[in-house]
Amino acid sequence: SVREQLSIPSDAFVLTTIGTICRRKRQKWALYALRYLVQKKIDAYYLLVGAPSEKGGQGDPEYVVEFLNSVRKFDLQSRVRLVPFGVSVAPYLSAADLHTSPSSLEAYPLNTLEAMSLGVPVVATAAGGTEEQFPVGLPVRCSFCLVRNISSSRDFLEAVARAAARRGARLRQDGQAMRDAVALPAAERFATAL
Repeated sequence: SVREQLSIPSDAFVLTTIGTICRRKRQKWALYALRYLVQKKIDAYYLLVGAPSEKGGQGDPEYVVEFLNSVRKFDLQSRVRLVPFGVSVAPYLSAADLHTSPSSLEAYPLNTLEAMSLGVPVVATAAGGTEEQFPVGLPVRCSFCLVRNISSSRDFLEAVARAAARRGARLRQDGQAMRDAVALPAAERFATAL
């Protein structure tokens, strides 16, 4: 399994993000959430899929350096796994307990739909088209799913903390509900549009 390959305990709480490391994707916010969870004595890990590789994903070189410096500053080297850009994301999402998308701007992000299609719950900022993926009246009781104040790293961190408090069966149920309410209808919508 991915967890075994990456030396992540089977009972750990795993966060993911997908995308090249850049300011717009704000992966440091997920890192702040990881630090908070670890401080609260939660055995948490962060899988970032999209690290620079020979296949691309160079992102924002300055932000990459800032991100890596923050990992060291927070002493989280043993809890962060960088997965190269260009790999199939499904196995990594399947290893997640919670997928995060802390972006400042998105068109209509696939990474959130990919996570939900696998039944992985999502915490995302209401950046651009992301908000469309969480329609008003969504039949999912998910107070943490969509962070409306996209400028607040604190609101994002608190949403991740609320999700982590539900870890286990309740959070898996949230993921299944997101799959049924959001990802499946989106797949049908796009299939009929082709």
